[in-house]
Amino acid sequence: MRMSIKQFAAKENFPFIVFAVLLIIFHIPLNTNFGDDLAVRAIWEDGVILQHFADVWSMWSSRIIVFIISEPFAGLLPQFVWKAVNICVIVMAAVFVSKIFVCDAANRENISDCNNRYNSERVNYRRTCNAMIVSFFLMYNLYEMSSTGWVASTANYMWPAASGLYVLLSIKKALCLERLKKYEYPLTVAALIYASNQEQVCAVLLTIYLYYIGYAVRAKLIRHELIRVNRFVLLQSFLCMASLIYILLWPANYLRYEAETARWFPAYSTLTFLEKVSIGISSTLNYFVMTPSVLFLVLSLLLSIGIFAKYKSLWIRIISVTPLFVNTVAFIYVFTDYFMADGTFTLKNPRDIFQLYGILGTADAARFYIPHILYAAMISVFAACLYIFFNDRKKFFLPFCVLLLGISSRVMMGLSPTVFTSSYRTYLILNFSFIITAFIVYQNIAALVKTKTLRYINVLIVLIALANYSAIPIGYQIVKPFFGRP
Repeated sequence: MRMSIKQFAAKENFPFIVFAVLLIIFHIPLNTNFGDDLAVRAIWEDGVILQHFADVWSMWSSRIIVFIISEPFAGLLPQFVWKAVNICVIVMAAVFVSKIFVCDAANRENISDCNNRYNSERVNYRRTCNAMIVSFFLMYNLYEMSSTGWVASTANYMWPAASGLYVLLSIKKALCLERLKKYEYPLTVAALIYASNQEQVCAVLLTIYLYYIGYAVRAKLIRHELIRVNRFVLLQSFLCMASLIYILLWPANYLRYEAETARWFPAYSTLTFLEKVSIGISSTLNYFVMTPSVLFLVLSLLLSIGIFAKYKSLWIRIISVTPLFVNTVAFIYVFTDYFMADGTFTLKNPRDIFQLYGILGTADAARFYIPHILYAAMISVFAACLYIFFNDRKKFFLPFCVLLLGISSRVMMGLSPTVFTSSYRTYLILNFSFIITAFIVYQNIAALVKTKTLRYINVLIVLIALANYSAIPIGYQIVKPFFGRP
């Protein structure tokens, strides 16, 4: 019995089972009886759900597919059904990240020619990678999915994002010249239709499709390489483009835009396009510069560790710790300023540190320039550290693009009058980009350091993840008064 447990724990997918157990513990006390979930339940009880769907589609939103899937979980089914589905979705999101980004190549130099040993080392390496992916997911604050109601937030953000990761598997298989199984075709199309009904996910997926097609065309016409554009991926790109056109042209979105502007941001209609983008940029950077983000801190820490392992230059090592230093200074500034009775930079809420009109203008220059200097320093030095670590344009390109897509997915919220009201749920794709980038950096570190050093790094990451997981329920209650969290 003891041996069978050890054999079970040695399997490469064991970390995902542990992840599922931890998520079950997290979900047990959750209550969906508030916010939009409670309102939807009242609609089901009144028996006017069909009229509600018609009203949403004609006067409120183009997310009709998302609404049709989510609303039975909020108003008709018992809470435990949503909890079970949500746990499965989050675990599968971690599995999809593993299938897309885990690469055995980082460890092959240390593997002998013996097939049995190779298979054993491969399983151990993949299990370790999966444990790191699970750890990074545990660093995400799931309470950010509760702002408008657990079901409404997860079904509108977490589930489409996870579906988008599943869709990306087909692109990876196309690049690796792997054939899809028959059942994967309808599943991929269904996942794409659902995922692309959400605006942020649709924009990210379409960008990836266009890059894939552009890369294949360029390789064939300019480099004269024998690269064939996968017809199924091409079909997906057309479906995603059609979804974007539908979103942009659907009249209900304009009606909602006017209603949300009048309710949440009356001055929004007077802003120029550049001012709206400015708001998106400043509010996005504020999230991981001025708001405690364990994921971004760990990503910065891993970059520092990787650069220390790769370079002996004192100046390069000093540069590598700058993102950590800027984060620390920002956190100290936020918390000490909050407790100041009076002073130049006294803030009642750290979100007020950037102005309503973004980075283009302010009545208080001192309060304006300090945070934006921090923003510029953080992004510039962090990008430099990322490039220094990989020291190769091809290797640097993937994590840089992942981060750029994550940041852009939140910056685009500047084009919505609910850029602030939508709260932290709109940062989900950005957090996914942190998870993926952190894992890519980790894999490259694994190829640099000794086995003993890597074990220390693994233990450190797991401990941070477990500490964050344990502290989230308590820390959320402490932190939300500071940051206006729901």
